[in-house]
Amino acid sequence: AWKNFIFWCDKRNRSANEITEKELMSYLFSIFKNGKSYSTINTHKVAVTQTLALNDDKWSKNSISLTKFMKGLFNLRPSLPKYKLTWDVSKVLTFLKSLFPLESLDIKFLTLKLCTLLALTTAARAQTLVCMNIKNMCLNSDSVVFYFTSLLKTSRPGRSYSISLQKYSDKKLCVVSTLHEYLKRTKKRRKCDQLLVSYKTFNKVSTSTVARWIKDVMGSAGIDITYFKAHSIRSAASSSALRSGASLTDILKTGDWSSSKNFKKFYCRDTCNVTASNNNTKTFMNAVLQM
Repeated sequence: AWKNFIFWCDKRNRSANEITEKELMSYLFSIFKNGKSYSTINTHKVAVTQTLALNDDKWSKNSISLTKFMKGLFNLRPSLPKYKLTWDVSKVLTFLKSLFPLESLDIKFLTLKLCTLLALTTAARAQTLVCMNIKNMCLNSDSVVFYFTSLLKTSRPGRSYSISLQKYSDKKLCVVSTLHEYLKRTKKRRKCDQLLVSYKTFNKVSTSTVARWIKDVMGSAGIDITYFKAHSIRSAASSSALRSGASLTDILKTGDWSSSKNFKKFYCRDTCNVTASNNNTKTFMNAVLQM
């Protein structure tokens, strides 16, 4: 955001440190005219004002004019959830069940299956899946726990996060069994400690690669990937878990949401006849995998 602002200033032969509030509004409005969301525009505003505040205290607080300007942009283009509905998890589960037995799968489909099962049963972001590390994993025959030492999107001082998964009764959908087979097949070929590795080079993969894998599975299962992107799997999995009887507390903990407000506003879909409760006893994983 700061680089974009510097480029904008240079084109107008202006020094960033000499910019006026009116010029900042002009810059932000140019972003608005490019079709960017309010959230993106606000990110640019915060990045610019906080950086300028290092040299000039006048930028440390928003003026009345700037506050009203941002409110006007919000009224013109309010922040809305990306999806008003979600897709049917059972379609993806049916496709994943067809990828069996595990021993007969080639490494590509074994990788795609594990990646998607992890995403479904943990409601994890692609970044979280990339940060899973075999050195920070406690694995036995019927369960696995992942600990995270890398910074995640929701990392905060004094707050730790881990993912725990249990063996599932249906081996065709069991993430622990799939993980055991994946580790066995990649043990001698992997070139890093990252859990998910490239099925071609067996080296590290990026967040975009993991997202593409999830999207490929969604497409193969019949999900409209021209509309739904890989990140929609968080909404699909958590909404399915709620419908199938998982407690709200377990859903928030699994998805690493700090409050039910964010979950209900941006992720909970197609659950108008379902009452969120903390008295339900099903785990998130069992609720999602139930067909």
